[in-house]
Amino acid sequence: MRRPLALAALASLAIHALGLAGVRPRSRAHTGSATPPDPSHEAQTTTPPAPAARAGIAPLARAHATRLARLERARRARTDLVARARSELTAGRLALGAFLLRASAIDADALGQPLDLAEAEQRYDDRVGALREALRHGTLRDAVTDVFADLRYHGQPGGWMADALLDGGGSCEQLAQLVAASAYDAGARRTIALRFYGGIMADGAAHITPVSLEDVTEHDLMSGKPSAPGGTRLAPEDLVEAYARAHDLAPKLAASPGIAAPGAGDANAASATSLPPTQTPRPTLFAGMPPNQDRYPGALPLYASRAIAPPDDSVEGIPLLGEQARSCAYAVRMAALAPPVIDVATSHGLLAAEPRRQPSPRQLERQASLLSDAEALSRQNDLADRLMAWACLAALGPSTAVDLALAGERRLSTTALERTQRARDAGREALAAVRWDSVEGAQLQQRLSSEYGGRTWLLLFLDGGARVVLDLVDRGHPDDWGMVSALAALILWPPTRTEGLTRAERLPPRAQIDVMHELFHAHDHLRPWASNVALASTALETQRTTNTAGSGAASSDAAETGTDFQRAYRAYRSAAFRLWEAQGGIAEILDTLATAAQREHLDPAWEAALLDYVGRNALGLHSIRSTGMEVVRALKQAVQKNGHPSLDSLRRQLDYIDTQRSLTATTLADASRLH
Repeated sequence: MRRPLALAALASLAIHALGLAGVRPRSRAHTGSATPPDPSHEAQTTTPPAPAARAGIAPLARAHATRLARLERARRARTDLVARARSELTAGRLALGAFLLRASAIDADALGQPLDLAEAEQRYDDRVGALREALRHGTLRDAVTDVFADLRYHGQPGGWMADALLDGGGSCEQLAQLVAASAYDAGARRTIALRFYGGIMADGAAHITPVSLEDVTEHDLMSGKPSAPGGTRLAPEDLVEAYARAHDLAPKLAASPGIAAPGAGDANAASATSLPPTQTPRPTLFAGMPPNQDRYPGALPLYASRAIAPPDDSVEGIPLLGEQARSCAYAVRMAALAPPVIDVATSHGLLAAEPRRQPSPRQLERQASLLSDAEALSRQNDLADRLMAWACLAALGPSTAVDLALAGERRLSTTALERTQRARDAGREALAAVRWDSVEGAQLQQRLSSEYGGRTWLLLFLDGGARVVLDLVDRGHPDDWGMVSALAALILWPPTRTEGLTRAERLPPRAQIDVMHELFHAHDHLRPWASNVALASTALETQRTTNTAGSGAASSDAAETGTDFQRAYRAYRSAAFRLWEAQGGIAEILDTLATAAQREHLDPAWEAALLDYVGRNALGLHSIRSTGMEVVRALKQAVQKNGHPSLDSLRRQLDYIDTQRSLTATTLADASRLH
């Protein structure tokens, strides 16, 4: 062979071998191969490569030849499997589960991936036996709910039925095959079917579900509700021909009419479209399903602790896509910008760690559902919606990934992190492309401010988002809660704290106190590890259970100076802790406030503003308690002693309540109308 031809042949082998890099074996708890490779089928090279390259090319050539042998072995095995299944179906003795499990084993061998077929077969037989017994005493809907109640839903399209048995859950395709085959083999052949929605949903996948035909109304066994309109119904045994068509062992079906979904594509691509470019699509039979473009309404979550929902005949509208994601800030919490840290004593000293609670199944479902909804929102046309969706994914993704890992869902944890990275990349590019000094840029700022007021701080999780939040604060009004919450987030987040403090000090004292209130309560939901935020000059600390929350904070903060806002916040925090958390007596709260104001060298206007805050909130808290009038009298004395004109409104309200001789919700409401 001439040298140019030899080099071309070597390059071809190298390119084909490199093409295998995307097919990586999965790490499984189960060992063994479904069908061990047969060395006799390995191809042999007829012309040896050039001596200098032989050592590097030979392994690539062997790997390529082994792969070709596996693929040919799989082709023959699939042909035999389909022929045998067709014969058994004609004779009325098709074992559908055995067919699908054997198909899983063939596919696994073709990819060189391990699969414990014997274990999967045993678990399948156990499921069918339990379902057959349950069907003796109840309906198919109830039986399926009981027998498959332990299965989890994983929002990763495709996959083998065998894996659903081995992993205790899977995608809609895996679970639909498992439920339909089990019911078919258990004798419920007349009452079980599948419904396939071929239109690509907003989250990038088609959908299939097992359905019950027991009643006049068809019921979706996964959702527990009446089936959603559209799609194509097929009998469980049709999976044989779907498998044949998916592997080019039978001609494809002509497309049936349907409702075209926006951006819908070929259902064969359903597994690929919802995965990141670096992740290999999982095997799917969707290419062999009856094609249609009916889209299943809604979006499927990344995770659900229960894949088969109990029967529910109520007909409720499916929430609009993106509605959850628009309120993402209420789920993420501002504490994500500066999570609390505890010191763990080890033999080598203290180890800083972020405490986390073991997530409940319900919590995981909420987070996974929100992630999916945010991805759907990120595909909308409006740039403000897309930016907030990417910010939601960037903020929620890492914590969801940790929680999924703690729950043992490591593959889904990786998926959550991949979604996070894609969102960060997309958000960074989109923000960099905006011309904020243009008309379009001004319109975008206006929409963010009006449609996402109080939530725009989420943009801090995107590269370039801090500048947007700072600009929104600069354009905001002190009475706007959206501006207040954004400013609190800027102060809470270390990279923007200095700029946030600078802007906070431009506000009047009472507006600054509103910011302090948001800041103080940022860690409320993290008790007992953190109760309130301690803002120091150089670092953000949190109140820990090892501290005495009130007095300890005062002494540790006393040495700090910082900005006027920080000094006022230390005084505020001393009183706020006793007001909101310790629920101390009003005399203790007022004494603490006076002492803290003196320690921090606050002027009379600041002390009056803090007293006004404490007074109004104490009245609200005690309006339903028997100690109400005691609070009124103590506040009257404190206001009179302070004497600042800004307290005139509070003074009139206290006088009115005192004349009524009762602090109730009614007298407080009447007093609040006085100016």
